[in-house]
Amino acid sequence: MVPLRDWDGPMRLRPSLFAVRFVLLLSCVSCGPSFEKTDPRYHEARCQGGEAAGCSELGTFYLGGLAGVERDVAKAKGLFKKACDKRDALGCSRLARIYEEGLDGAPDFIRASSLYLDACDKGVMEACLHLGDMTREGKGVLRDAKRASELYTRSCEIGSARGCRTAADMARLGEGGAADEAQAEIWQQKADGLTQTACDEGELESCMLLAQAALRSDDEGARAVAEATYEKSCNEGIAKACVVLGYLHAMGKALQSDTLKAAQSYRAACDSSEKTGCIGLAWMYAMGVGLAYDPVRAAEFYSKACDLGESAACTTLAWMHQNGVGVAVDVEKAAQVYLKGCEAEGQVGCSLQSWEWSYMGSYAESDIHRTELDGIGCEMGDGLSCYNIGSKLQYTAGRPLEAVTYFEKACSSGTVDACMSLAYMYMDGYSLPRDEPKALAMMEKACNAGHPYACSDLANNYRWGTSTMAPDVQKAIAIYERSCEAGTAASCTELAWSYRNGTDLPYDAAKADELFRKSCDLGDSYTCSDLGYRYLTGDGVEQDQGKAMEFYIKACDVGDSWVCSDVARRFATGDGFPQDDARALEFTQRACDLGNSTGCSTLAGRMLKGDGVVQDTTRAIELYEAACANYDSWVCTDLATLYEQGEFVSKNEYRAAELYLSSCNYGVSIACLRLGTMVLQGRGGYTADPYSAFTYFDNACNWGEPRGCEALGELYESGSGTSKDEARAAQLYQSACDLSSPRACGLLGGLYERGGGVTKDKPKAIEFYGKGCDLEDANSCSLLAKATKMVAPKTAVDPDVKYFGQLCDLGDAPSCAELARIYEQGKKDAVKKNHKLAVKFYALACNRGDSSSCTLLEALGETVSTTGRAGGEAEAMVKKCEGGDAASCANAAKFYRDGKGGAQKDANKAKELLKAACDKGHRESCH
Repeated sequence: MVPLRDWDGPMRLRPSLFAVRFVLLLSCVSCGPSFEKTDPRYHEARCQGGEAAGCSELGTFYLGGLAGVERDVAKAKGLFKKACDKRDALGCSRLARIYEEGLDGAPDFIRASSLYLDACDKGVMEACLHLGDMTREGKGVLRDAKRASELYTRSCEIGSARGCRTAADMARLGEGGAADEAQAEIWQQKADGLTQTACDEGELESCMLLAQAALRSDDEGARAVAEATYEKSCNEGIAKACVVLGYLHAMGKALQSDTLKAAQSYRAACDSSEKTGCIGLAWMYAMGVGLAYDPVRAAEFYSKACDLGESAACTTLAWMHQNGVGVAVDVEKAAQVYLKGCEAEGQVGCSLQSWEWSYMGSYAESDIHRTELDGIGCEMGDGLSCYNIGSKLQYTAGRPLEAVTYFEKACSSGTVDACMSLAYMYMDGYSLPRDEPKALAMMEKACNAGHPYACSDLANNYRWGTSTMAPDVQKAIAIYERSCEAGTAASCTELAWSYRNGTDLPYDAAKADELFRKSCDLGDSYTCSDLGYRYLTGDGVEQDQGKAMEFYIKACDVGDSWVCSDVARRFATGDGFPQDDARALEFTQRACDLGNSTGCSTLAGRMLKGDGVVQDTTRAIELYEAACANYDSWVCTDLATLYEQGEFVSKNEYRAAELYLSSCNYGVSIACLRLGTMVLQGRGGYTADPYSAFTYFDNACNWGEPRGCEALGELYESGSGTSKDEARAAQLYQSACDLSSPRACGLLGGLYERGGGVTKDKPKAIEFYGKGCDLEDANSCSLLAKATKMVAPKTAVDPDVKYFGQLCDLGDAPSCAELARIYEQGKKDAVKKNHKLAVKFYALACNRGDSSSCTLLEALGETVSTTGRAGGEAEAMVKKCEGGDAASCANAAKFYRDGKGGAQKDANKAKELLKAACDKGHRESCH
């Protein structure tokens, strides 16, 4: 029996020409009835006559629904099992494929690998090939790259072109042993030879493989022949060829791209039930590529692809139902479609589906993914497509090993980001055996290819050493120097610090300054802003405000949105720059245009009030929404408050509760407090639930929100949502009162007056009533008057105090500072001077990044905390990051990078947190 050449890709409907091709290769052992060998009845007679091979071939017809036979997986499986039971190795291999892919239920990798092993030992090429895949990925067997390479080599020797190609790729990458370019070339040549022979014999799929290779070359003649091959194959009914042809034209990769031809090719594939063709056509409608933007038609074709079993299409369709894009909003339908895609993928696939839906929920409609199109691009040697798929799989439960395969393809195709992803995986031992030499080799490859961070990362490893390698400072310096000379800013910066600090290189301030400037000129925004700070403060250089502004603005000019935001703040407050509201607005706009959430929220705040700009509440809300979608939890909290209060936007307590929950999960204490209040009161779609409210108040209190402690104390005092405990309530009221929460002081006074949880003490009660009244709590003033028989003082709130207080409560630092100034100076007949409140609001402004408030706070004799409010926003984010939250890692990195949120500027800490965010799946942090 002649073995099948190659059965690549998932088992699915194959063109009848290919089916006929491999059936004709079979020998007739028992002639039986006078049917043609392409007729399933011929093989049915053989099977009934006791020929195992006949049962196996008949099973292939039922599995593929070929030659007029209705597709029946269960019947195909029975026939393969019958053949296998009679020791037919090919039947065992095909039965294994059903188990591997779970075509009749959940995959059974263990049974599949066992059957493949037996068939491979008996010389079945496809069994060796697929067992190699499973061994390489660790499916049903231990992951073993060396063993996988041996299996691919065996399939190659039997005649598998794909086995030869894969063995060549592994040898080239050094996967499963030392890199061996010579051996890789031998196997590649054999693969090319086998493919060419099959093509010469008329096998169009092999011709397409040759065409695929030709498309990677720069030879226009070869590319033209390749495109013609795909067009011919498409015209002859090979759906996969139509998909590739559509991809070439849609993505502008054809010699003369034609989007109309792309649409026609995708449609032909889709009409032949090739789901990727439906995906491609849907994508063209969804993005308006070559076709008029039409989300209705896009939904139609995503629906067809979903019905054909493409889980990624189901995810997109679910998102469209969720958001009313091209279809009516239907949350129930969205859930049904999502589950349909999830079931198509199995448990592991559901994890990826969940990630996809979450990802699309955070981005605009224009970012609808094209996973299946990346698959075609990867097959054709497009490294970026392979990298995109690998990046998606890397952090999906059960899929990291698949990511390695795609990263390896991408790396070998010249996508250096993929080489670095592999380097980090090998260095950290993430889903792979830790292999530092291989990690360093990958970094070196990326460094030589010009990756912006590879050289400095490689040099850092040599500089400090690894767990298996002693430091080699000289080698590290040599890499820094070579890389800096080649124009890598990060390496110039590392050298500059070495000269400046006299570590590893002789101290040389002039050389350091030269390298810092070079790094800045090469576009390293951090170095530019650091130079600006040094000139602003006179740190190691002569103080020069003009040069400081120059370098800060240069950092903004190279696209650092956070520096643009800082420049805007400095112009607005006069912190180191001349106060200039027009320039502040200019840089706020620039920061927002670059996607900076602080810039957008500041601009939105000014638009709401018409402060220096035309009042535009609609645009302001859009900016708040965009900044919130960019993981700025404080902005989400501000936006939630607007929705809750119905100010500048239609009141929507459901949306408010949703946003508060998101911000609370990211450690914003005021959001936890407000959500807890809504839950306690049964608003925002919640049923009144003091037990759930208790959790939110507890979080708010633990993260430093005094009113959270106050609310928690009330639950303990009343025994609502928890066991009654007045002593605990007193402790919480005391904490909140100490942090200048006026109502908490009055509540604590009440406990002392009646002896609830504390020793009854009327003088103390009067003391706390007085403290609450001084802080302008009307109830405390009333209780004070009652306890002392005095007339209650007036507690009318000054309009400015109310206005700036609301803005400060929304997180606006300048408003907190203005409120502090009012309390510090007082207002005649309106607001008494109040040192404690001045300190409180200057501290809030300081911790939210207003450095002038930090200075004023020190002038009042207060110590400025380096960790900010009750541990600081930065510290809270770090804690959330350590708990596994990727977005918190990214937010914490920004705080340490910019010295905000109570954090000191620390570039290394910022890089460490960005890497943690990337490792935990935060896509933007990986760039």
